[in-house]
Amino acid sequence: MRKLLAVLVLCVFVMGSIAYANNASNMLSIYSKSKRAEVLTGVVNSAGFSCGRVTVSFYKGVDKDDGAYWDVACTNGISYTVQITSDSSTKVISCALMNQIGVTCFKEFD
Repeated sequence: MRKLLAVLVLCVFVMGSIAYANNASNMLSIYSKSKRAEVLTGVVNSAGFSCGRVTVSFYKGVDKDDGAYWDVACTNGISYTVQITSDSSTKVISCALMNQIGVTCFKEFD
């Protein structure tokens, strides 16, 4: 019985830490589409990229360091990938550049 309890506690701990490894991305995922677009528009524009506003957002997945990746399409026709690290800092890269390094935008990570 003690072993079972220990395993259950461990499972809850591990599952809980996985679910909350990237709080900023988790928050984005529960926002409405319009609120998520508003937040991601701010991220892209404040990074110095031209976007207008985000019209489509797509969650790609996470990397080994719990960095979450979101692809966005903008009203100006340009698409970007937004990385949100586990400490909530962000990086933005154009989908054109992502394609050059072999990463397809608007497709989940394998």
